[in-house]
Amino acid sequence: MSIIGANYSKSLISGAATSNIASKSLVTSAAAGANLNPALQFPATVLQTLNTIELSYARNMQNKAYAKIPTDLNAYLALLNTMTNLQKTASNVNLALLFKLVQESLTSAINGYSLYYQITELNVQNISLQTSVNDILSNKNEKTAISSTSGQLTITKTFTMAPVFSYYIMLYGVPAFGVGFDPSKLATLLTIFSANGLNPYA
Repeated sequence: MSIIGANYSKSLISGAATSNIASKSLVTSAAAGANLNPALQFPATVLQTLNTIELSYARNMQNKAYAKIPTDLNAYLALLNTMTNLQKTASNVNLALLFKLVQESLTSAINGYSLYYQITELNVQNISLQTSVNDILSNKNEKTAISSTSGQLTITKTFTMAPVFSYYIMLYGVPAFGVGFDPSKLATLLTIFSANGLNPYA
């Protein structure tokens, strides 16, 4: 199921879901927090939910790594449902407020990705339009069939970068040496190209 783009199944916005839960979590287990208030010693399933939201959604939002925010609709709805239930069953108002803040960080991350996607799509459309205008103004569509030359004749071969990489550089800059193009950002661009009927490779 997809909210934007029918060709991308089970995606909240578009593209494949990503995960970034390899970092150290801020949420500790009940065993590690044995001296905590019993109300703060959460079951393993609750800890897993909190860890996922903090590491995959809230942290990427804080770091402005919008392209890395997961977009899988089913995963998002499951997390949202868990947080809603936790608010309803919280033992006190302070705990309910804590769960509400976590839920809002989840939805804020998704909204942040949505804005990031829309801005990136508009930038792609603007670049494409400007390129078309420049081609018209420079008479690029005119081809010379025969031309005369004099003196030394030089033959050169020009390599043209695929549009998706050209757009990437215009939007995000040249990747650092040895790092390469960010796969998450490339995936977003490929989705936008497809949604707008653009060929990313020609």
